[in-house]
Amino acid sequence: MKRVIILMAILTVMMISGSWMMEGCQEKLAPLGSIVPTAIPTATPIPSTQVSDFQTFGTTANTTGVIINTTLTNLVAGCAGFTSYVNAAAPVNGVLNPTAVVQKYGDATLNDTYAARVNATWTDPANSTYPAAQLFADLYKGQTWYVIPTGLTGVKFYLNVVNMASTTGAPVPVFAFQIPLSTTVQNNNFGTCSSLCYDNFSKVLPTTTSGYVLVTIPFSTMARGGFGSSIAPCSQTNVYDGCNSNNVMQLEWTAQSENNAGNYSVDFQVDDVVFY
Repeated sequence: MKRVIILMAILTVMMISGSWMMEGCQEKLAPLGSIVPTAIPTATPIPSTQVSDFQTFGTTANTTGVIINTTLTNLVAGCAGFTSYVNAAAPVNGVLNPTAVVQKYGDATLNDTYAARVNATWTDPANSTYPAAQLFADLYKGQTWYVIPTGLTGVKFYLNVVNMASTTGAPVPVFAFQIPLSTTVQNNNFGTCSSLCYDNFSKVLPTTTSGYVLVTIPFSTMARGGFGSSIAPCSQTNVYDGCNSNNVMQLEWTAQSENNAGNYSVDFQVDDVVFY
């Protein structure tokens, strides 16, 4: 009888121990549904300082701003986005072809297939009309200017210059990146300048590249030409002074023949524009 009682006691202890051990293991194991694989890569978010990659936000020229990053810091609602233009001499003799801004001229190494393209020809009659081929990122709406976010140091973008040429005897167009401000843009174009306008902060760009190259432009390297009106009380020499940088209308890529007689042709492409 004692043997039976002892055996029953041992079996009871074993059953209790087994139940406790099973309960403990169950509490330590995560439910299958909560185990998330970590080896699957995720897409890199578009930074809030990127103006456009010409891919994520639309691939057609328009006036509604869909090719502007919708999460761009300080984005002005309703801004026009990217437009291209031939500021031709009178009478109009400039040709912009194709008319759509965004074409399939991206680069596989940039992981996209679209870029902003300006393919244009014009004649400069040397009569002080100053024709040019231009690409604008219109960041303003009416007289609401864009404010460059604080803590940044410049602008960078990929550039591919396919062609930048003139007829024999005429110089190659001057190619530059500019930041037009409300104080440098003429008042009939939504700016506030009344005379000696368009002396924008500027930086000369290369007129030839071997495919796409990354261009980095610190704000500190940009300067005005010196012919324009004063933009006081803002700095005359610093575009990123907390004053000028609060009055930004556009980012501009411009090829100009600078009143030199001749026929001109340009074909350049811009991609992945970002403040840094």
